[in-house]
Amino acid sequence: MKAVVYDSYTEIFPNDEEISTYCKMGQGADCCVFLVVSGKGFECCYHNRSSLGDFLKRARAGLTNARREGCDTVKNFDPTGKQGEVDIQRYEGE
Repeated sequence: MKAVVYDSYTEIFPNDEEISTYCKMGQGADCCVFLVVSGKGFECCYHNRSSLGDFLKRARAGLTNARREGCDTVKNFDPTGKQGEVDIQRYEGE
């Protein structure tokens, strides 16, 4: 996965294979709630959860099809101290 790390937020862009394997798009409740489509294509908003507001509350209340909150690879990625484009390595336990 590719990430672009800025001072105050991080953009993560999974490729088509990662969208299927990590994000599980189209797989009902196992689909990740942080997978969104932006002007730049599919994006993971895990590290920018605060921007999702009511959407995350709706998912936790069971009002969306997607219910899984992140994958181990993204959860274990720490953007602290990084800047610019970064490769995210697959988490061993996933």
